[in-house]
Amino acid sequence: MNQIILNYRQQQGAVLVVSLIMLLIITLFGITGMQSTVLEEKMAGNMRNKSIAFQAAESALRNGEMDIDASDVSSLSFLAACTGGLCIPPASSSTPAWEDDNLVDWTGTTQTITYGDRLSATSIGTVATQPKYIIEKLNTPATTTGQRFDASASAGYSSAATKEEVYRITAKAAGGTTVASAMVQSVYKK
Repeated sequence: MNQIILNYRQQQGAVLVVSLIMLLIITLFGITGMQSTVLEEKMAGNMRNKSIAFQAAESALRNGEMDIDASDVSSLSFLAACTGGLCIPPASSSTPAWEDDNLVDWTGTTQTITYGDRLSATSIGTVATQPKYIIEKLNTPATTTGQRFDASASAGYSSAATKEEVYRITAKAAGGTTVASAMVQSVYKK
């Protein structure tokens, strides 16, 4: 029995030190793995927000095109001040209307059209704020009556029965948060 007690007294605790070092190494691997996972989670969330913003902007763009189709466009008031989201592009400015903060305030409601306001579209539930759009009546060259706009023709017009007007629709939307946003544009003729 004395021999067993002596063996316990002679041990220096090497196993304890080695196991603590192994535990520390495993903890470092776990922390590194968690940091990588958290980063990937943030990237996936950002991609989702960007995708939601793009899809919402596309919805607003299509809403603007339907707005032009559904309206008697000749009765709409297109102003240089973009009142009500209906604009005439400024001829003297090199800055497009959608980039000019003096013409279009994307955070307000007086210079843009909010998705679903003019048509019976429902609101989009997954976005931080409802998408907005503007419709610009593009300046077309003077033509004789009875000509039709044709982008493929060198002069822009070809002979046809009626003249069609050309509009540029610009839509801006936020994703699941206001940090992610997307802006899309189309040129539409009627």
